[in-house]
Amino acid sequence: MKRATVLTFLFLLYAVGSNCLDAQTCSFKPVVLSDENGNDVAKVSMVLTNIDTKVVYKSLLKSGMPYFAVLPEGNYETLLKGQGYKTAKFIFSFDCKFHQELFWLHEGRVDEIVDIHGDAYKDSRQNKITPPVENWNDWIKEQEIYQVGLGCRPSRLATPYYPYQAKKNKIAGTVQVRIIADENGEVIFAQADRGATELYQASEMAARASKFTPTKIGGKAVKITGIIVYNFVAQ
Repeated sequence: MKRATVLTFLFLLYAVGSNCLDAQTCSFKPVVLSDENGNDVAKVSMVLTNIDTKVVYKSLLKSGMPYFAVLPEGNYETLLKGQGYKTAKFIFSFDCKFHQELFWLHEGRVDEIVDIHGDAYKDSRQNKITPPVENWNDWIKEQEIYQVGLGCRPSRLATPYYPYQAKKNKIAGTVQVRIIADENGEVIFAQADRGATELYQASEMAARASKFTPTKIGGKAVKITGIIVYNFVAQ
């Protein structure tokens, strides 16, 4: 999985994160283990939804493990289920030459969902408000949105996936995302405005899936605005 290093405010986040154009295809057989004892988890099902094409791929069962005879390279929203284990939900970047083959499940009820990204990407494709393009500073003052630099810490950080085609073409660097969080710390607006445009969507989705500790001024919770910076590193 991708790694992120949090540096703090200005909401500074550096992350190594993964379009599926002319993607190669290959077979894929992951191994799923119990997080408690490291044993194989039998009769596991895996459902992959391609983030770019929205095509859904459901695994077959081969030697007790999920199996895909043909799977295109790309980025996938993943649901991993096993009887007697909690359902795992996460973003998975699949590459025929190099990909994660080992996955873990936690014991529990299958109707319990463990979101590896902490609610990452849930309802994260759309902004909940639409600020004006111009007169940003005047607008946030009118809306009583505070631009903060200290005292607010992220309580949930979603790591952006690295868009497949951008990764293949070694498009990298930093992406700046301007965000607004509501009184509960939920991100209600995120817009990338600096960096490679091929990385904008992944960065905005990760920003909207993040959450921050509520900020209070004069004992009252307030909306805040700040900047998240993601750093994509070509490998």
